[in-house]
Amino acid sequence: MRLTDLLSELGRRFQMIFSRRERFDNEIEEEMRLHRDLRARELRDDGASPEDARYAAQGRFGNNLQLREEIHQAWAGPGLTA
Repeated sequence: MRLTDLLSELGRRFQMIFSRRERFDNEIEEEMRLHRDLRARELRDDGASPEDARYAAQGRFGNNLQLREEIHQAWAGPGLTA
């Protein structure tokens, strides 16, 4: 990776962390909701009740807060959390 590319990537990550966290959080939440909804639909198509499908889909993805923090860690890199 070229130095300019590396600096650009670091700048983008800092910007996300410090000035766009709310927007980024909203995008993460929407993405997680989409995946849960798609999984629930698959389960309903396989015969699960709507309630059981929703519960199983949420269980598959786990704790929203923990997942969101893991995504922030992955984007920010080690030691760069807001």
